[in-house]
Amino acid sequence: MGWAKGLELAKLARRDRQRFDCATWLHRAREMPKEQFKQEVERELTGKETEPWEIIYFKLYQSQTPVIKRAIETAGVECCRGTHYSFQPLSPPYST
Repeated sequence: MGWAKGLELAKLARRDRQRFDCATWLHRAREMPKEQFKQEVERELTGKETEPWEIIYFKLYQSQTPVIKRAIETAGVECCRGTHYSFQPLSPPYST
């Protein structure tokens, strides 16, 4: 078992304290792939199903921002109500 799964176990142990079922969760950690185990822990902590996500970066010119925002809002209303986005300028050394 690697450190990533250990971090997930620590989240549960902190929450449950004395009631933490160590044997059951250790068995799950050993048997499941890392991503599946992370999802299982998240489901246990929040009570919600989660889906893997990814941050995507785009380089836009300032003049394009209003058009892109409008397109995202339109798509969000019609098909993706749970979609969240934000426009954040990157500071050096990340901007090119």
